[in-house]
Amino acid sequence: MSKPDVSSLSSAARAYWLGRSVVCLCKNGNSRSVGMAYILKDCLGANAVALGVRANSADIVSRLCEWASVVILMDARLRDRVPSEAEGKLLVCDVGSDTCFRGISERLASQCVVFLEGVGERRA
Repeated sequence: MSKPDVSSLSSAARAYWLGRSVVCLCKNGNSRSVGMAYILKDCLGANAVALGVRANSADIVSRLCEWASVVILMDARLRDRVPSEAEGKLLVCDVGSDTCFRGISERLASQCVVFLEGVGERRA
């Protein structure tokens, strides 16, 4: 996949996101938030991370929301899962339910499992 076309963004929009710390939130942190973080990092020069509000502990979500200057929620139905640390910096890009995630490739999954096994065996 080629990079998304962000050429239509104004210079003001580009300047706003450049170097900004952003947490992108969705349910599990695997698709919608990853897509937004990808565009912010690779196309606009932001420091962005993707995070799932249900797949990560409330403590981790709170800490990263505290770090961020902007928090983007990708599904408005998850608003009750957003910590108070995000108040005043929360933006909602309501794309709805995840209909895009197709998993990760078998090759990548296999490489990750082998790595995790090796680390677990050495450090156990």
